[in-house]
Amino acid sequence: MPLHQYDYIFAIGTIFAFLDAWNIGANDAANSWATSVSSRSIKLWQALILGSIMEFAGAVSDTIRTKIVEVDSFADNPPLLMLGMCCAVVGSAIYLSICTRIGLPVSTTHSILGGILGMGIALIGADNVIWWGGDINSGVVQVFLAWIIAPLLSGVAASLIFLITKYVLIVWKGGSSRIDLEGGEIAGTVLGVGAGVSLISAVFLCPWLYRRVILSDWQLKPWHIIQGPLLLRRGEVPPRPAHVQAVRNFYEGHKTLEELQADRSGDVENSSEHSSSDPRKESHVTSSSSNDAGPTNRDVINLCGPRPEGIWYNPVVMFWLFKKALFRGLEQDIVSAQKKDSKLAGDLEKTHAHSTHYDNKAEYMFSFLQILTACTAAFTHGANDVSK
Repeated sequence: MPLHQYDYIFAIGTIFAFLDAWNIGANDAANSWATSVSSRSIKLWQALILGSIMEFAGAVSDTIRTKIVEVDSFADNPPLLMLGMCCAVVGSAIYLSICTRIGLPVSTTHSILGGILGMGIALIGADNVIWWGGDINSGVVQVFLAWIIAPLLSGVAASLIFLITKYVLIVWKGGSSRIDLEGGEIAGTVLGVGAGVSLISAVFLCPWLYRRVILSDWQLKPWHIIQGPLLLRRGEVPPRPAHVQAVRNFYEGHKTLEELQADRSGDVENSSEHSSSDPRKESHVTSSSSNDAGPTNRDVINLCGPRPEGIWYNPVVMFWLFKKALFRGLEQDIVSAQKKDSKLAGDLEKTHAHSTHYDNKAEYMFSFLQILTACTAAFTHGANDVSK
C-alpha cells in the first residue's frame, strides 16, 4: 500500500541523492582519470566523454548491495526507515560537498556507509546492525577489512607493474633502439601474437604509430588511422616547423630539480636586490614565474567566447551565463593549476621536480595503455560506487 503522505521524504531524498551522485563524479570518478589528464595523455574533455560512457556502462552491469542494518526491524514502521535513509543520504551529500570543495580525499562509499550505520544505531540500536554476516563478504566488517587490504594489494600490484615496466622497457638499454624489420615481417609478427582486437590494432594503429613516433610525421592526424597500411606509402616527412611537435612533450613545464632550484634561487636574489617600486623589475619576475608552467593552451578550449553585450536578463546573455556555468571546467588549464601550492598538496612543483625524466617517445607509447587502464578503472567504479 503506497504511503503518499510521506512523498515529501522521497522527494527530499531524491534531491540529495542527485547531490551525492554529483559529488561521486567530482570526487571518486575523477580518480580514474586524474593521472591520465595531469600527465597530458588525454585532454579533459576527452576524459569526460570516455568517463561518462565507462561509468554508465559499469553502473548498469552490476549493483552492489551491502546489508548494514536489519531491515526487518522496520517492518512495523516503514516510514521510519524512509526517514532514516533520507537522513543518511543528506548527511553523506553534505559531507562530500564540503570535502570535495576543500580538496580532501574522501571515500563516497565510506560516507554513505557511515550515514546508514549512524542511522541504524540511532534508530534501532547497535545490536541490530549487521557487523558480521557470517562470511567475509557481508556486514560492516567487509568495509573495515577493505580499508586495510585494498591499499596494500593495490600498492603492491602497482609497484610490481611499474618496476617491471621501468627496468625492462624504459631504463634497460640492452635492446636495439632501431627497428630493421621489413613491413611484411612486422605484420607477420603482430598477426602471430595477437588476434581479434590485436589484429585491428596491427592493421590500423601500428602504421599510424610508426609514422607518428619513428618518422615524426607532424602532419599526421588521428583520423588518418583509418587509412591503415596506406600510411606506409606516404611520402617523405617535410621539415617540421619550430612550434610544432610530432610527439607531445609530456614534461612540458616540468623542471628538473636542478632547474627548479636555480630558478627559485634566482627569483630570491632578484627580489632581495631590487626594490618593488620598479614596475619593470616586477614584470620581469612575474613573467619568468608564469612561464614555469609552460605553454599548455592546447589543453584549453574556448566554448563560451566573450560575454555578449547587454543586461544580465537578456536571453543572449543568460544563455552565455548558462554555458559559462556548464563548461567552466573545460576552459581551465588544470595542468598548470598543479603548480599552485596548497595546504593539502604542498609544493607540487618541487614534488614533480624529483621525478625522473624518461624518453618522451616511450612515454607517448605508454599513454595509450594508461588511457585503457583508466577506462577499466572507470568501468569498475561504475559497477561499484555509482550504484550506491
